[in-house]
Amino acid sequence: MALLRRLNLPLVALVAGAAVTLAVLSSFVRDWIVMTDELQYAKLASAIADGSLLPTLRGEHVSAYAQLYPLLLSPLYAIFDAPGAFRAAHVLNGVVYASAAVPTYLLARTVHLPQRWSAIAAAFALLAPWSVFSGFVLTESAAYPTFLWVVLALQRALDGPSDRRDAVALAALALAVLARMQFVALLLVLPLAIAVADGRSAFSRHRVLASAYVVGGTALAIVAATGDITRLLGRYEVTATEGSLLPFDALVHAGAHVDLVGLGVGLVPLLLGGAWLVSRRTTFSVLALVTIVVLTLETAVYDARFGGGLFEVRERYLFYIAPLLLVATASALRDGVPRLALAVVTAFVAITIFAYDFVEVHGIYVDSPMRVAGGAIESAGGATFVALLAVAIALALAVVPASPRARAATVTLAVGATSLTLSVTAWTRLLAANSPSGRTVADGPTFVTDWIDRVLPDGSTVALVPYPVGQEWSRSAILWWDTELWNDSARRVYVIDGEWEYAPFPNRELRVDPATGHVRRTAHAPPYVVAADADARLRLAGAVQAHNFGLYLLEAERPYRAEWMTRGLDPDGYMVAGRRAAIRIFPESEQGPERVRLDVFFAAPPAAVAFRLEDQERELAARASAPEHLAVCVAPPYGAKVSLEVTRAARGAGPPIAPSRERPERSVGPRVTEVAVFRSGEPC
Repeated sequence: MALLRRLNLPLVALVAGAAVTLAVLSSFVRDWIVMTDELQYAKLASAIADGSLLPTLRGEHVSAYAQLYPLLLSPLYAIFDAPGAFRAAHVLNGVVYASAAVPTYLLARTVHLPQRWSAIAAAFALLAPWSVFSGFVLTESAAYPTFLWVVLALQRALDGPSDRRDAVALAALALAVLARMQFVALLLVLPLAIAVADGRSAFSRHRVLASAYVVGGTALAIVAATGDITRLLGRYEVTATEGSLLPFDALVHAGAHVDLVGLGVGLVPLLLGGAWLVSRRTTFSVLALVTIVVLTLETAVYDARFGGGLFEVRERYLFYIAPLLLVATASALRDGVPRLALAVVTAFVAITIFAYDFVEVHGIYVDSPMRVAGGAIESAGGATFVALLAVAIALALAVVPASPRARAATVTLAVGATSLTLSVTAWTRLLAANSPSGRTVADGPTFVTDWIDRVLPDGSTVALVPYPVGQEWSRSAILWWDTELWNDSARRVYVIDGEWEYAPFPNRELRVDPATGHVRRTAHAPPYVVAADADARLRLAGAVQAHNFGLYLLEAERPYRAEWMTRGLDPDGYMVAGRRAAIRIFPESEQGPERVRLDVFFAAPPAAVAFRLEDQERELAARASAPEHLAVCVAPPYGAKVSLEVTRAARGAGPPIAPSRERPERSVGPRVTEVAVFRSGEPC
């Protein structure tokens, strides 16, 4: 009974109800949506489940510091198969996201808000449309509550400086970076907030923090002197090496980022809460304001430098500040705000919102869930409508007489109704949408996704040798994304001449000795290999265990060796005019000359072509395909070589080796779609 009295039952009920609701909604998501991010976190979690404490992808350590989320997922990948773990991850997302209500509530209590108002702020922090992020295997579900816990730790360090609270704040900042590399910006927020809040006494009141920052700054200076400081950013190294660090576009769009977050919680919290933040001098207002400014600038800079195009404003990276605005709004309802502060914030919103384009977006845009309201706002007048609405709300707050209770009830109703409407819309669109794979998100794959894992013994490892299976990069990428994501045994990827890959992850080069066919450094490579039937580059020796989706699973000889390989073809198998190509067939070890049958399948582009196969002339009509059969004598030690040459070419698009739509034209003959060697065992 004593424990029950200490528990905040309304808060417990709120978290439990939200956790169940979000877990159920997230469980309806049965397919991936964001590639290659979701693949990355699934594979990082799988590596942790295997005992790798360092971030590991495809057997290689990587600079991916956001390990908190994969760590939370790792027990799922230790218990379930890959599809089961993927589904369970969505359920866990809902529970973890819902836990953000606890630090939001505690933050509200630190500014001495009543329990009821604190609970309402916590509820609205979950009701906002960004709860839809729990439907993705992305860091946001863990980063959201983590961010709020970190802000709470910083708030406590500001409220009551002590060595212990400073140490907790430092630990919280380290946790923030583990949750999202983006939160490295909070390392700047803390000293700025302390300097503004404590003035000259900042260093004397925060000795542990000051000492830690001096040591950290010295270490950074040493690293900078060696020229390796950008490597500390890991995969985000380009943010320090490419383009201007503060582009003009970032300043133009910075305000629009905040406006979009404000719209997501009903606009009133941005106006009323923002007015309270800029007019009050408390530790919370200082910390919240500095946090909002720093994160907004960071987000705007990132979007301006690496976003581009129509969707340059992405509130996905800034929605974390919404609870700060909600707590500030509750404080404003309690304390009131100066009309001048309200007018200034309203003018800021009414001006900066014109840097944003409201457009209709079908489905849901992951980087900006607020885009679900774009069509409705555009129909109402777009930025002009939002600016006029902001002015109308500000006038109502400043002029219309109302009791504090009536005003609080009106604001609560407006914020709750807006957030709920946006959330329902976002979730409805997500569950009704198709993933980039073309499958319905709520239905997911209708085939056996983990076909490789089902064929192999437990604990087996597989190497993938990706190859474009069509003339669209996306179609090929989807096939290989599915193969790697849904099969836990897929642990390594080999590329040939660095020509074709589908994810920015570590891979290894498959280096074949052109004289012998032996593949270097593969004595301890995975014993199984998955490759494409249409791969015109080579065929590794071994026994085929299964076929599926145009791929085959091979129990490979180790060290790997090629039965045959080609040279001179383009990465997608096309013969190129003016470039001689060849198929080299390697002999079986310890055998004399052997007669083999070589089958080569050719497919023409959308125009007639002609080619020479050894000394035989062949023609193919537009889009036609045909097999060719040759008897070849393969003699040790170098085997046999069959020559290929284009005699009449056609113009065609370049090979689909990148997601870019720009593919310079080339002059090509037919495409080699399949090569097969049948050994007779007969001497020649």
